[in-house]
Amino acid sequence: MARGKLVSGLTLVLMVTTVGRAVAVDFSVLTYNVRGLPFPAIEDRTAEIAAIAPLLEDFHTPSGTINGVASVVLLQELFFQGYYDTLTNPLTVSYPSKTAKDSSGPSGIGDGLNMLSDFTFTGFDRTQWEDCFGTGGLNGSDCDTNKGYSFARFSVDGLSVDIYNLHADAGQDSDSQLARRNNIDQLIAAIHTRSPAGTAFIVMGDTNSLYTRTPDDTIQSIAIGTGATDVWVELVNGGTTPGAGPEIDSGCATEPASSTCELIDKVFYRTGDTVTLTALNYEVLNDEFSDAGGDLSDHFPVAVSFSITAASSTTTTVGGGTTTTTLDSGGTCADPLALTAGEGISADAVTASDALFTLRAGIGLETCALCVCDTDSSGSVSATDALTILRAAVGQPVPLNCPPCDS
Repeated sequence: MARGKLVSGLTLVLMVTTVGRAVAVDFSVLTYNVRGLPFPAIEDRTAEIAAIAPLLEDFHTPSGTINGVASVVLLQELFFQGYYDTLTNPLTVSYPSKTAKDSSGPSGIGDGLNMLSDFTFTGFDRTQWEDCFGTGGLNGSDCDTNKGYSFARFSVDGLSVDIYNLHADAGQDSDSQLARRNNIDQLIAAIHTRSPAGTAFIVMGDTNSLYTRTPDDTIQSIAIGTGATDVWVELVNGGTTPGAGPEIDSGCATEPASSTCELIDKVFYRTGDTVTLTALNYEVLNDEFSDAGGDLSDHFPVAVSFSITAASSTTTTVGGGTTTTTLDSGGTCADPLALTAGEGISADAVTASDALFTLRAGIGLETCALCVCDTDSSGSVSATDALTILRAAVGQPVPLNCPPCDS
C-alpha cells in the first residue's frame, strides 16, 4: 500500500456478511479541499487542478490504481468557474452525477462546495452559515464567500444515506473560533431536522477544527450531538477522541493517516434503523495526489471505504424517546441486566444500571456479548457504549445498533 494508508481488521468485513442480512455493497467517499480560489487572490492553480482531474477519475475506475469502486467525492474551495469546468469535464472525469457550481455570494464565487457521484441523489441543497468572520484577505476572508454546508440524500443500490459536505470558518482569531463553533452547532441542528434519529448519514469536509484545540474548537460536538462516529478516531486512534493539548502533527508530513496526525479534514458517519454503515478503512491519499512539484493542494484527500447493508431491526420506545434495537439472531441490545436476569427481551427496561454494567464490561470486570453491549457495532465494548446506554435510559433518542447475535 502507499505511504499513509491504514486498513482495519478482518472482523469488520466478516460482521457485515452475517446470515440473515443483505449482501454488503462496498462504496467509497473522498473529501478534498482543492484550493480552487481564483487568481490573483492566490497563485494560478491551472496546472495543479488539471493534474487533480485524472486522479479523481482514477479513484472510482475499476481498472485504476487508487480505489476502483463506486464513489462519492466531496470537494471544497472549488470557487473558480474554470477550475470547476476542469474537474467536472465528462471527457476526463466521468462521474454520472454532479452538482452545478454555485456562483452567488458577495464575490460571485459561491460556497466552493461540489459533489461528484456514481450514485443518484435527491434533495440537494446548499445552506450558508449564519455566522462568519473575516473579509478582505484578513482572518480567512470567510465572509467574502457563501461558505456553509450542502445536503443530499443518496441511493446506494436502493439503500438511503444522507451526505453532508461542509467547509467551516477558517481563522484562528477568537471571533473566527466563535463563528466556527456556531457553524458546528448549526450543522448539528440541521442533522436533527434533515436526518432524524434512525437515519443513516455521512458528514465530510474541511472542518478547520482539531480536537486538541478544545474548547476553542468543538468538533467533537458532531459525535456527541448526533451519535456519529469519526472514522479516524474509530479505525486509527483506537476509539479514543483526543483531548485538549498540543496538536497531534508529528506524523503529518510522512504518515498523515496515522494516530500521530490529526487532520482538519474529517469523515463522520452514523448507521440507521434500516441501513447499517460500517467503516472498513481510512486512507489519506498523499502519495497519489502529488506530482514532482509536491502536493497538489494545501490539504490531503481523505478517503473512507464503507460497507452498507440493509439492517433487520425493531423499533421500540425507551424512556419516552424512540430508538432502534437490532435483534437479528436474539439478544437484547443495550439491556444486559434484563438478559442476565432472564427477563427476556424488554428494551423498555434499559436503565442506568445497564450502563454501569456495560462500563464494567468495557474495563474487563464483567462479560457482555457484543450483540448486547456494543451499541455502535464498533467491535468492542467501551465507555462510549456505556454513555450511549445511559443516554437511552434517561430518555434521549439515541440509536442502538448492536451487531447480530450468533444463533
